[in-house]
Amino acid sequence: YAEDSMHRILSIITNRLKDKFTLKNIRIY
Repeated sequence: YAEDSMHRILSIITNRLKDKFTLKNIRIY
């Protein structure tokens, strides 16, 4: 289904954003 692909894309984007935020936090600390 198209919804499944959208969910996958959203999950990947959210995971990448989380990784970026964690990297920024690590850099700050």
